[in-house]
Amino acid sequence: MARKSGQISILQVDANTINRLRVRPSSAGVEVTAYDQERGSWTDESALADALKVFARTHRLAEDELYSVLPRHTMTARILALPSNDLDEIRGMVRLGAEEFVPYPAHELVIDQCVLQKLPEGISNVLAVFAHRDVVDGHVHLMKAAGLEPHRIFISTACIASAARDAWKGGSEPYAIVNLASGGIEVLIMKDGFLAYGRGVSTTQNWDTLEDNDSEAGEELAIEVKASLSAYRRESEDGQSVEKVFICSEGANTEVAAAVLAEQTGLECAPTLFAASLVHGTIASPATLPLVSLGAALAAQQRESVAIDLVPQSLLNARAEASNRRTLIGSGLLLGCIVVALLVLYGIGTHQRNAYITQLDAEIALVADKATEVRDMQSKLTRLKEQVDRSGTALELMADVVKLMPPKNMAITKFSFARNVEITIELRVNDPAEAERFTNSLRESNELFKDASMGKIGTIQERGRTLNQLEINIPLPAPASEEEGGGQ
Repeated sequence: MARKSGQISILQVDANTINRLRVRPSSAGVEVTAYDQERGSWTDESALADALKVFARTHRLAEDELYSVLPRHTMTARILALPSNDLDEIRGMVRLGAEEFVPYPAHELVIDQCVLQKLPEGISNVLAVFAHRDVVDGHVHLMKAAGLEPHRIFISTACIASAARDAWKGGSEPYAIVNLASGGIEVLIMKDGFLAYGRGVSTTQNWDTLEDNDSEAGEELAIEVKASLSAYRRESEDGQSVEKVFICSEGANTEVAAAVLAEQTGLECAPTLFAASLVHGTIASPATLPLVSLGAALAAQQRESVAIDLVPQSLLNARAEASNRRTLIGSGLLLGCIVVALLVLYGIGTHQRNAYITQLDAEIALVADKATEVRDMQSKLTRLKEQVDRSGTALELMADVVKLMPPKNMAITKFSFARNVEITIELRVNDPAEAERFTNSLRESNELFKDASMGKIGTIQERGRTLNQLEINIPLPAPASEEEGGGQ
């Protein structure tokens, strides 16, 4: 894609000339940076396309914002007085009345219009342009063949009127502007700063021959100008005549043309040098001041007073489709970038996690032997603690039992201790009730003795006395891990 220059190119192309006015966007006037022209005789469409392609490459048109202008004599334009100020209503009126002005149905036309002046009682003076679709499509096709696409397509009438309205400082009297175009002639009447009349005629004259005193070219110029001025006088409400005529052209010498026309008609004729006030920069020759291109440059910067755009609907649709494709592609690329970024982040996270796991495994491998030693040492310390732990031993438990015995009438004959299993106490007592009270005392005195209970009871003779012999059984809780047995 070509790098954009930020400048604007106005292009006019026909079978005999290729013109390009290059301007830099500016808030005032038209800042001209180049004016290029190539002449030839390209009667064949392919030859013209090749010439335009070479011209575009030579002058690097693809780098600029491109606009083009179609000549008035290739289409029909009318100034209409319509009973509305509403743009939508005006648009509908123009389209409905198209077949009154051209012998083609509306669907074969590219139509555009703009309001020139709003009059009293809701009436508008409107410039309506009717271009056959083949003319506009052929122009677009020629541009595409050269690798170009215009942003907008102007008509010379609107460009001349915009430039004249912006530059003219000569008062409100009507004056004519005659454009000597390649392949045609166009006459406009400006009055009170507004476009009042326009006429375009095709011709085979080469206006350069006016410099060689070509009488035929001079006569045709005078005839067409007189016919246009007469038509305006007939159509105008006040029948006012036009005495001042200005000549413009993209290539012909307007000073010579003005002298010839003045001699033929007796009118006051001069080049459109008043439009030089629009120009910031230089034009090769003031005698060939390109008024059409200057007006188009104003329009390209949206500073025109007469706005006509003949871009066909097919090109607008193609642009919309291209814009939608770019939007979809951009959205797809953005979504793809997001997915790739997420995958990259996931990959980085996975890689970091795996690397950390590997690092931990390596550190574990380094301390594995020491960890085993520590676990063995902990096991030994646990066993040692159990061995040296004096709490819950047989002696301590026996001491607790003895403390609870009454001071007399009771004797322990046997104390059996099975660690973590059971304590069995054999007693000799005078009164079994004493043994019952002793059992209750055991249950209340120690958590280990809470399940103490009376066992078997019998009698025994000792030293001529009959004593009661009985057992007290105290089950002990099992340990949380392994059980160990104890002795008496």
